[in-house]
Amino acid sequence: MKMPLKWLKEYTNVEMTAKQLAEHLTMVGQEVESLGGTHDFDKVIIGEVLSIEKHPNADKLHLTKVNVGIKDPLQIVCGANNLSIGIRVPVVLVGGRVAGFKIDKANLRGIESFGMICSEKELGLGDNHDGILILDQDSKVGTDFKEYLGSETVIDIKVQPNRPDCMGIWGLAREVAAGKGKLTLPNINVAEDKNEKTLELVEIQVDEPDLCPRYMARIVKGVKIGPSPKWLQDRLKSVGVRPINNVVDISNYVMFETGQPLHFFDFDKIANRGKKAKIIIRRAKKNENLTTLDGVNQKLNPDMLLISDEKNPVAVAGVMGGKNTEVNDATKNILIEAAVFDKTNIRKTSKSLNLRSEAVSRFEKGLPLTLPEISIDRAAQLLSELAGGKATKGTIDVLSKWIWIQHLGLSVAKTNKFLGIDTKNQECIDILRSLEFEADKFDIVNEAKKHLGKPYLYGANYKQNRAEAFDCSYLTDYIYSLINVQIGHTSLGQLHHGWEVKTSDLRAGDILFYKGHIDKSVTNEYHKNDGKGNHTKVLTNKYPEGVGHNGLYIGDGKVIHAAAYEYKEGKWQEKAKSDQKVEIVPVEYFTKNPEFIGVRRYVENLDNLIAVTVPWWREDVKNNADLYEEIARVWGYNNIPSTLPEMRDILPRENLDYKFVNKLRQLLASIGLTEIFTYPFVSKKDIETFGEDIKQAPRVANPLLQEQGYLRTDLIPSMLKALAENQFDHDIIQFFEISQVFHKNRAGTLPKETKNLCVGIKNDAGEKASFDMAKGIFDRIVTEFKIDEGSLPKGIWRIELISPEIMNKYDLKKKAVALVIDLDKLQKAAPKKSVFQPISKYPYVERDISAVFNKNQLAKEILDAIKKCSQLVINAKIIDIYEGKPYDNNQKSVTVRLTLSSFDKTLTDQEIEQTINLCIKRIVTLGGNIRGGKK
Repeated sequence: MKMPLKWLKEYTNVEMTAKQLAEHLTMVGQEVESLGGTHDFDKVIIGEVLSIEKHPNADKLHLTKVNVGIKDPLQIVCGANNLSIGIRVPVVLVGGRVAGFKIDKANLRGIESFGMICSEKELGLGDNHDGILILDQDSKVGTDFKEYLGSETVIDIKVQPNRPDCMGIWGLAREVAAGKGKLTLPNINVAEDKNEKTLELVEIQVDEPDLCPRYMARIVKGVKIGPSPKWLQDRLKSVGVRPINNVVDISNYVMFETGQPLHFFDFDKIANRGKKAKIIIRRAKKNENLTTLDGVNQKLNPDMLLISDEKNPVAVAGVMGGKNTEVNDATKNILIEAAVFDKTNIRKTSKSLNLRSEAVSRFEKGLPLTLPEISIDRAAQLLSELAGGKATKGTIDVLSKWIWIQHLGLSVAKTNKFLGIDTKNQECIDILRSLEFEADKFDIVNEAKKHLGKPYLYGANYKQNRAEAFDCSYLTDYIYSLINVQIGHTSLGQLHHGWEVKTSDLRAGDILFYKGHIDKSVTNEYHKNDGKGNHTKVLTNKYPEGVGHNGLYIGDGKVIHAAAYEYKEGKWQEKAKSDQKVEIVPVEYFTKNPEFIGVRRYVENLDNLIAVTVPWWREDVKNNADLYEEIARVWGYNNIPSTLPEMRDILPRENLDYKFVNKLRQLLASIGLTEIFTYPFVSKKDIETFGEDIKQAPRVANPLLQEQGYLRTDLIPSMLKALAENQFDHDIIQFFEISQVFHKNRAGTLPKETKNLCVGIKNDAGEKASFDMAKGIFDRIVTEFKIDEGSLPKGIWRIELISPEIMNKYDLKKKAVALVIDLDKLQKAAPKKSVFQPISKYPYVERDISAVFNKNQLAKEILDAIKKCSQLVINAKIIDIYEGKPYDNNQKSVTVRLTLSSFDKTLTDQEIEQTINLCIKRIVTLGGNIRGGKK
């Protein structure tokens, strides 16, 4: 967006150089791309043609002498056909630059030329290249041509997508004036013809309100097409736009001034033979065409929005007008279009048609709904002043979207904490006001009193009633909305949202409730605000007896409320219509009422808030963080001190589930197992193979393959597939997978998930070797996590010997086993904390005891019995189990190694012997026969 300084300074009294202005704009958050002049040429001055001779060596060239204000005239070779003696012309001197080229002394067909006489196109002032540019006869020879043109400094700004308000000079003027000076925008007054109404001349029909939420139209009659005044032409040239005529130039001027693209239609080309004209905003029809102003026949599609009359399209909405309604020299009556179009649709249409324009660059950023009101009147005003037109009475306005006024409540304390500055209430207010925000210290009592005497209206709301009429809950809702605190739209909702306080702790701003006169059928619902003027119904059974009325406490024992009923003689009675209004009553009116419910509070401290109303053109400001940014950029980013962020030394919460699984994963990897990852989707066959009920398996709603129609209920099928695919690679394969298994939950809920470990082992040495490896892995896990195996609940783990039938189903050629552990239960059984004990500084003694037991005797029972014999037994483990001759088939020999030690002293032989004897007795009690003869 180009910002000419002369144009800008018409609207603000800021006195800064161009460089200072660019620095200021940078500091307030605008991205300055360049700082330069209006025209892209150098060393061009005004000269006078003194003589013209034919070039001796070229039929189409002339040899001229040109006076440029220096001692001797310059000899310049020129090929223009409109040369004549005495005319004033622009001349580029040697060393100058024009049209991107540097001009040097040249030799043209044997004649030296010391410069160049320029055309309009070469200077970038127009498209005419038929001859040289002839200047006014009173132009002073030797004058810098930029001075003659009134050239000025231009700052080029890259406007951010969230700041479409800065796509106009007015918006940039607001940025410049913020905190630095005064802003003065033109007064807009439209002279209307009271005898002819716009509504009687044209009808607007919007078929696509989502794509065109606002469309405004005005008619200006009797315009006279002609050249624009010089000041207007200069303005357009300064922003890179070629002047055409006064009417078209006004359209472009207002766009650059306000940021609102306009379109001017030749109204007589739309008018329906004296009948009321009709403008329809619709989607394009399939295979529909329109020749646009650039002369290209555009092929349209139904995704594009059109402006159409009753028969044909007349413009591609927001992109370019049609040739069939173009303003030309014969135009007398103008229909002005000012609209807001959907930014996404405009961008897509522009890209599809490969049409870019200044209008598109504005519409695609999104325009505020209020902007067309200002721009359409500004255009009508200028058409009257500069083209002699007269506006018909009124404007047609089709508005289908709610224009939301954004209110915010700013805490200065939070602002200072967020920005790291020390600003006062009034400083924040002054900064916001300099940006044209409405800002005042929020006084809830005075705000409430503003509405005294206003009428009671049941169901009053912001869209229809604003601050003109209230019911009880809308009054409190409206007041709190001024600081963007959404307390709910009904008494029930407000009771539900606030927190309870005692009547002895009442503060101004608290709301009191009683049941009151209420329709009992709606006491289980309230409306929740979305902060945009809309409400969503919410059901609740928390207050089954109903909530019918509320009032705002304003201090000094008084409450302000809007009521239609009062409690008299033990019942509710309707007031006289004249008494149904906003009024002040004693607090006892609520607290002494037999149906009094309680008090609610919504903001802890209302005293330090600033009530802010965001101007309509700043749709990017939506919350308090945006206000912090506004204050920071005017305060000056360079004035905000550099500080280190506050660091709190708080460790993250320990994730015990992750820690347990990660430790298990590392343990299994360290003992030689390989982790695998498989899909959780399985087939019906996989589930039923191991006897699972298919009804308990969750179905996949949209499986990629028929074989993946269910979520697995067991990890073994996936493990067997992995073993089958790798069974010939090694003699021993040990895989493990840690993953979820799933079972159906109650209807309408997600499946129940359980974390499992599955270890799959294939050992070519045989099934027993595979089983022993699986059991060893389980024992290692139990030992590593300090779990008492005897305390584990049944079903927490199992070792599955894969049957030949199942092996065939999964194409397994070698015997395999699978260890499955429910990790959720195993983790619960594991000690939450490790318990450490000191190591004895005295030597320990090891002794072995061998005994013959029945084969059914559990090893755990043997070890538990020995460990309980004496405190001197600090460890016991089985080091050998033998079955075979000379023992019977139902017998086995078990050797237990005892470790004896004391923390107090070195053990004597007598103490060792006594402890061994105790252990032997306990073994005998279990039915063991001590090898070597002891009983």
